[in-house]
Order: sequence, then structure tokens, then C-alpha cells
Amino acid sequence: MKTQRIKKWLKKTGFSQTQISRELGISQVAVHLAIHNKSTISRVVNWLLEHGCPEEYLKKK
Repeated sequence: MKTQRIKKWLKKTGFSQTQISRELGISQVAVHLAIHNKSTISRVVNWLLEHGCPEEYLKKK
């Protein structure tokens, strides 16, 4: 995933990693690891897609 683009998208849209973790019922660490491409948590990827994050930001490098 393209971490910096995702972080900019989150900031632009007003979403936060905390919000994602609460909505999905997972830890903030799990969300952080998924966004930083250290873990593959499909629920985080699906959440981002469902909320409008561009798909190209979520592709592996």
C-alpha cells in the first residue's frame, strides 16, 4: 500500500485510524499495521475502499 497517500486521503476526508479501529472493532495498532503494509487485514482494506479511498493507493508496491 502507498502509506503516505492513504494518510493524506484520511486527513483530507476527516477519517482517522481511531475511527476505523472503532468501526471495525479492532485495535488501532492493527489499523496502523495494515495502513503501513506490515499486515494484511482485509477488513481495513475493505473499509477504505467502501469509504472512497482510491484503489491504486491500496495496491502493493
